[in-house]
This record gives sequence, structure tokens and C-alpha cells, in this order.
Amino acid sequence: MVFSTQNLLVTPRSEVILRSIGKQQARNILGEKSISILYMKVLQLSAISAWYGMAMLASLSPTMAHAVPPVKFASPVPYGALNASDVAVNDFDGDGKMDFASVTRLPNLMSVFTNSGNGSFGISSNYALPNQPFSIAAGDLNGDGKPDIVATWRGVISVFTNVNNATFAPAIDYGIFTNNALILSSVSLGDFNGDHKLDIAVGILGSNVVTVLLNNGNGTFGSPTNFPTHSTANMGPITITLADLNNDGILDIVTANGSGGDSISVLLGNGDGSFSFGTNYSTKGYPICAVVGDFNNDGKPDIAATNPGENSIGLLFGNGDGTFGTAITTQVLADPRPMAAGDLNGDGNLDLVMVHNSITSTSARGILLGKGDGSFLAETNAFAPPPVNRIIVADVNGDNQPDLLIAASSGVSIYLNQSVPTLKGDYQTGRLVLQWPNWAGYILETATMLPTDTWIAVTDTPALVNNQNSLTNFVTGSNQFFRLNHH
Repeated sequence: MVFSTQNLLVTPRSEVILRSIGKQQARNILGEKSISILYMKVLQLSAISAWYGMAMLASLSPTMAHAVPPVKFASPVPYGALNASDVAVNDFDGDGKMDFASVTRLPNLMSVFTNSGNGSFGISSNYALPNQPFSIAAGDLNGDGKPDIVATWRGVISVFTNVNNATFAPAIDYGIFTNNALILSSVSLGDFNGDHKLDIAVGILGSNVVTVLLNNGNGTFGSPTNFPTHSTANMGPITITLADLNNDGILDIVTANGSGGDSISVLLGNGDGSFSFGTNYSTKGYPICAVVGDFNNDGKPDIAATNPGENSIGLLFGNGDGTFGTAITTQVLADPRPMAAGDLNGDGNLDLVMVHNSITSTSARGILLGKGDGSFLAETNAFAPPPVNRIIVADVNGDNQPDLLIAASSGVSIYLNQSVPTLKGDYQTGRLVLQWPNWAGYILETATMLPTDTWIAVTDTPALVNNQNSLTNFVTGSNQFFRLNHH
């Protein structure tokens, strides 16, 4: 069987080794140890035969031609009080490890958890808030090198300054509405006016505006300014997302507007702290959450939104100039709400992770693995019991693999990524190209015969692009084998 241009995924329970034969063929040989998965392009696969007691891979179903590496997460570990409404990640104590802060309702708290170094956490401190908090963000607001925290509750933004070692001064409050009636549903931090200081943007539920507070340069903030989303929704904006959508070096805003408008809005930044009048794009099904990423690998930012009214994901491909095409929908399970994007399986393509808040069984799948062309596999995996309010993708145990933090009714749950890295092999005009994710602890090794206990680490320095290692044209023998080994 010949696959001259097809992608192939091999997922045995034992080691998979790439064998280069005369630099013209590649064979997949099942080895003895559980080490890695190989995802590669091949020119020819041999017939089934026995070889030193190991099976040689032969015919493969055409359905595997565009297979995607799987993803696996450890069982969740919960932290903090119940009813977590949001979570933010940063290194609050300056030890180089990612900590997290959360806000919870009943009790009304902002809590900081410091990383023990292996992805487990101890609580550092609790800070009371006067009313039910909804959202949280973290960043260095005053330029002292220590990340501060912004939390929102009804009508008010609370700024907590990091004094030292994850200890925070009493909050300074900024009232958006004096009657504390409206919900500040989402908060994000970014430099909107080019002064290299983080400003604040909040979405106010039911207002159809984004409110911006510019940094005075010292971690205090000026008066709020409203920018309309141009949405007719009666709920929005529910979430706001920051990204440079038109490649001008200026942050723009994407809002998910909820029911009534069935749209997302794009507000392009002007570079002076102001934003253009929102441009609406229909996604159908009252979008609850929008994320930005390059889902089809064309170098242009795209937008994905959850549509609980249609039980779908709406994907809008970017044109690179801040405009977007018509939404393409992918059906998912019922009631998709919070969502995040990241390369969860290390194949270089963005994936989506979401939670369906109306599904309470463990069959509530939530991961869409990206194929790299803007399409996704059917959902896999299960997550925290609903209702879930926020999902964050971040590496919390220092292995370069993206983990999950989920703020839900059960508190904040940490899911450590236990996926096995993929080794890609490709022949390009006679050259062998190997690629694998830049995950900690894995080393590329080579041998000239099998079976063997003599594996030699490849010392060539790989190129690193988008967290992917790549080595090209370094095969030195006609019979050479490669593996990823965990040390």
C-alpha cells in the first residue's frame, strides 16, 4: 500500500520507531517499550512479516489517512471554595511557576493559590469581596514586575496590588455604576494606547458596550469610557477577548453577545485607547463565549464561538485585515458554553476545549481536536460537573504541556495533561524531516539496528517553531531508527 501524500497516525500500545531505509522508504516497527506515538508521512509500507519477534505494520485503513493524535488528561484535582466563577493564571510569588487566583460566590472571595512546583497548589490567602464576584484577570499594573489582580463584582472593579510574594494590598475600587446593579461579566487586561502599561476592559452584561479604563501609569486608572458593540442582544457582552486581529500591533476586542443578537462583535483598536464602532458577525444560537486563534494555519487570526442555542461551534475565518468570513458551524453536544483554545495534543494545530452546562453525566465530552485546516474531529473526553464558568489552558507543572484549569460549581479543578508526544516523519524532496512537540523530558534518540539497548541521543539542535521541534536531513545511515524517550 502506498501513501505518497497522506498523513498517517499509528497508535500502538508499545513503542513506535521510524525506520529510514536508504533514505527512500519508511517503515513503522512496533517495539518493546511504551514510549511514544508516531505521526508521520510514509512512501511505502511493507507486507506483514515477523522481525525479531516484533510485528511490522502493513495495511492501514484509508480512514487513518488524516488521523489526529489523541489527548489524555489526569483525573481532576479540586481546589478552593465551591461556586468558582472565574480563574486567572500568573506567577504571583516570583518563583517561576504558574500560580492561580480565583473568585467565588457565596462565599464572596478572591483567593490566591501558589504552585508547589509539580502542578499541585497550596492556598496563599483569601480576600473578601463585598458582593458576588464574576470575573478576574492578572497582570503587572504598576510596572514593578509583580503581577496584580483585577476582580469584578456588581458595578465595581477591584484592583489588588501585589505587595510581595503573592501577598496583596487591600483593594482599590472603581465604581462603574453607582447602584451596583449591573454585572461586570468579563474582564481583560491589555495595553490599548501604546504606553506599555496594562489597561482594563470589562463587558457589562446587558449593556451592549465594552468599558475601558486607561492606566495612569502607576497602577491607578482613569474614568471609564464606553464603546458600543453595535449588537441588538439583550444579554451582551457576556465575554470579551483581546487579540490583534488586523496585524497592526494594536489590540482589538471580540465580544460574545448572547441571546437577542445571535452575534459576536469586533471592535478594532485605534491605538490611542479608543475603539471603532463594533462590527457584528452572526454565529446563530446566541454565542456565549468567543476565542481567537489560527485554526486553519494560514497565519491569520480566526474566531470560534460557542452557540448553546444551536448546539454548535461557530467558526469565522479571518481575512487578516480585521474582517471575517461567514460563520461555519460544527454541531456539538447540547448547551456548549465556556471554551478555550490550545494545542492540547502537541501536533502543532489548535484544539478547542468546552463544557456543556446542561449535561450532568460523565459523557459530557468537551474536546475538539483540530486537523489544522479549520475542521475538527468529533468531541472526546469528559470534564468537571456543570455548571462551569471558565476554562483556562496553561502549563502549571512546567513540562511545556498545556493543562486545564476549570472554574465550576465544585471549585477550581486542575487537569494535568498526560498526552504522549507525537513524532512526525516526513520525506521532502529526498530529505527526512522529524518533528515533535517541545515537551519537557523527551529526548530524540537514534539506533542503527533492532533490537538494541544502545540508543544514542541525537545531538543536533532542532529548530523551534510554535512549540514544535524540527530536524531536517540528518540521516547518516541506510538503516537508521528513531524514537522519543522520556528521561
